Amino acid sequence: MLRTDLASGTFGGVRLPLFVFLVLLAVGKTLALLIYGSGFYLTRMQLLNANTCEFQRNASQEFRYNQALTPSNLSPGEAECWTETMIDKVVLMIIDGARFDFAAASFDSKENVWSGNSPLSSIAETVQKYPETTELYRFVADPPTTTQQRLKSILTGGLPTFLDISKSFGAAKLVEDNLISQAAAAGRRISFSGDDTWLELFHHVHFAASVDAHPSFNVQDLDSVDQGVRRHLLTALDNPDDWDILIGHFLGVDHAGHTYGVESQAMIKKLQENDADIKSILSAMRADSAFDNALLIVMGDHGMTLHGDHGGGTSAETDSFLLIHQPRASSLQEVTQHKNSSKALSNLDLKTMSQIDFAPTLSTILDIPIPYGSLGAIQKRFLEVASTPDPRKETHALHMNNQVIEEWYLRALRGATMQVWRYLNAYVIEAGNPFSVDDWSRLQDLYNSSQSLTASDGDCVQMLEAFLSIAAETSRERWIQFSIRKMAVGVVLLICLLAICAMSKLLFLCEDVAVDARWKSILSRINAINNMFEGRAVHMEIIFLLIVAGLISGYRVSNSFIVAEADVAHFIVSSFALFFSVFRISFLRRSLRSQIRSDAALQSGLGAALLTCNTGCQLLGATWLKHADHGASRHVLLMTFLFLSRTIIFCAHGALPWICHRAMIQGNANGQRACITLASASLGLLTFKHGTCFSVLLRLVGIGTLCPSLSLEFFLPWVTYIASSIAFIVPVGFGKRSLNRYEIQIDTHGTIWSLLSIFVLSFGERGSLWGVLSITQSAAVLYSSSLGSAAVNYYNFREMTLALTWQVLALQCFFAGGHHCTFDSLHLTCAFIGLNKFHFVIMGILLSSNTWSGEALISGQIPTVVVSCMTSRRVDEEHLTKVLRNALSRFVLSYAVCRLVTIVVTSGFVGAERGHLMVWAVFAPKFAFDAAGQLFGDAWLIFGLLICVRHLRSE
Repeated sequence: MLRTDLASGTFGGVRLPLFVFLVLLAVGKTLALLIYGSGFYLTRMQLLNANTCEFQRNASQEFRYNQALTPSNLSPGEAECWTETMIDKVVLMIIDGARFDFAAASFDSKENVWSGNSPLSSIAETVQKYPETTELYRFVADPPTTTQQRLKSILTGGLPTFLDISKSFGAAKLVEDNLISQAAAAGRRISFSGDDTWLELFHHVHFAASVDAHPSFNVQDLDSVDQGVRRHLLTALDNPDDWDILIGHFLGVDHAGHTYGVESQAMIKKLQENDADIKSILSAMRADSAFDNALLIVMGDHGMTLHGDHGGGTSAETDSFLLIHQPRASSLQEVTQHKNSSKALSNLDLKTMSQIDFAPTLSTILDIPIPYGSLGAIQKRFLEVASTPDPRKETHALHMNNQVIEEWYLRALRGATMQVWRYLNAYVIEAGNPFSVDDWSRLQDLYNSSQSLTASDGDCVQMLEAFLSIAAETSRERWIQFSIRKMAVGVVLLICLLAICAMSKLLFLCEDVAVDARWKSILSRINAINNMFEGRAVHMEIIFLLIVAGLISGYRVSNSFIVAEADVAHFIVSSFALFFSVFRISFLRRSLRSQIRSDAALQSGLGAALLTCNTGCQLLGATWLKHADHGASRHVLLMTFLFLSRTIIFCAHGALPWICHRAMIQGNANGQRACITLASASLGLLTFKHGTCFSVLLRLVGIGTLCPSLSLEFFLPWVTYIASSIAFIVPVGFGKRSLNRYEIQIDTHGTIWSLLSIFVLSFGERGSLWGVLSITQSAAVLYSSSLGSAAVNYYNFREMTLALTWQVLALQCFFAGGHHCTFDSLHLTCAFIGLNKFHFVIMGILLSSNTWSGEALISGQIPTVVVSCMTSRRVDEEHLTKVLRNALSRFVLSYAVCRLVTIVVTSGFVGAERGHLMVWAVFAPKFAFDAAGQLFGDAWLIFGLLICVRHLRSE
């Protein structure tokens, strides 16, 4: 263990070794962030109440049908629950991740890549040909746009957010009242096939007819789930007497988006398959009289960005489509009506439907109670399509049926209104009132006004619709019930940790004053704290440091700057590059000219290298693509760019081993270098294995013949994983270490290079370019800040400046990898590299390593930074231990202070703006990513320090 002279400070007479201090600091930060997060992400309470037919009947009994107006041949029949319906079967086809422009490209002018031609052409054809029995909606979700949260919203009519706290102590199943449980309780036989997320929400007993669930996490598997759902649907349609509700949840489109992006050939192929599925279902239902009173609903649960990601709140992610259609009524209309009644899709007035409207509307059609927690309204057009009469009936009968629909709609509105008001009151009693006094008073006045009207009043419908609309909108704005106390405690703990680190830093500065002249001379050369060679230089550096620190902290208090955070990070790195170069060269010119010309030239070259790498990282992050497959039609200039990018990537693959060799050339680390070389070799083979020459070589060697079960997609990544793991373990092995600065560099370099192979693999084809740029720019910053020789008394930058620069580099590496502080930017495909089955722990580690690779790469190099600053200084080996301990402690404390300042600012601002419109779209993801990055970086900082601890203990 490190001795007391590596202590981080004295508190109440207690001195702590730096390693112990960092561990306690990480534990304290974790505790503070968990407390803050539990207060910030505390969302609505889940109520276990269930709605009943009795309540629905009493709520809507004033609006019973006038049976005298309903002919016997159009009578919907006696209501078993609370409303009459003619629908006895529903086919629900869900296309996971289906964007709105997949079905209605002519209506979507934003990010429309289909040139007005919808890839799901069967939907457009159905809407155009059968406008009376069909309706197409823009189906809008509330963020977060993840599949499980969207299913909850669709089936409950509620507003699930990031976390749902249940009164049943957080059961994994969907415990709130919902469509599936109500339908099953009413005796509806449900048949399900598709995404196994449904079985995480429901029990098998809910699906009385049949259930066929498939794993949903392997986003690289585009076909298995869809093929199983396709077989299940076709079999069920051939046996309509076995079920009442048929659900098929396709995943191929969502997986194609995650893996390849929207503009890929894989996406086109999956959409063509789903289009054929829709046509097959339509044909089967139109041809069988068993579907006379059946509805077909085709919809998506959320959209996706052009890169195929989702989770945020952009229109591309929230907007999907919903098609409701009566196939048998359409086939009868085709016989009795003229075909010229069809309308162009672009001429239709498409309606918008919120996802929370689905549950109450379908409940009305199925004559089951509306889910207890529903906040949605009733879609009248749904009822019209569901009650489409036989076109062979008389006109008088059709007119009377329209009167029935009006009364049906009014009755449904009344029932939905009373249920929403009952739910809001129950929530206020159970969990407290999340609404402001004005909002609650407004809702109460609207409800009372709507209940005082009768069916004969002309504005009764408008009042009921207004209440439901305002209740839903108010709930969206005010639903989240934050725990201000927990958030305040979390921020206070973070501030206390920051104060402790700052006090420790000051104590080190005070202790340096009392050191004897010999130690003071050595420490001033190593740490550049007391080296006041020029007062002007110190002032310039402090001013620049304050400006940059203010910029780093200030942009976190603006949602616009958070959205443009990547550009801010690249700008700051460019500023550091210019400052290092101009400031150092200007300083050198006032020194001994004969001795510093070569250093000035080197400084200029390092500055240029840093600017070049920064520009490359910015372009790489901005143009990060899912896959090389972008479609067949490409412009010549774009093809040229792709060729040049592949050339650069090829050069990067060749440069990585050479840089590794140069970085690890000193000392005896042959075993570690061999492992890293093996990892790099397998990485290169995996990258270029799809090339023609490599494929021919495999056939000549006969690998596929000798080992047909051997998959290079599986084998090569595991070679990289295993070799990198062995190389990673070497520095922390049980062998004895000597106190030598070069051996410390060897071990820390080996750790970084063993990690880099895994990072590069997770980033795919462009990973090597990311690795070269990240390593090169960090080296440029390091040598720019510590350039000089022992013969000349150079001005060296303060460790706080270097620590701040190091922190910005971690942020820039994050954005250079194509990441952003949004959940839809996660590279989910990296979790499946080398795996063909779902492994939660392994995949979680791979995804975390990819997302916060910059934190690991930068934080793990901290010992290298300190030791590298010592290599050009004359330090007596007998005093090396004390010098290294103090230098390491001071730089680590500076780095910890910089990191704590950013998380304190982020937490404070996010808490202050908790009522902002962009709280869940921008601020919540920002806090989540910053908090996770802090903890991930702390872990690697502690591990890097552990390597130094082994060397210092050997003294």
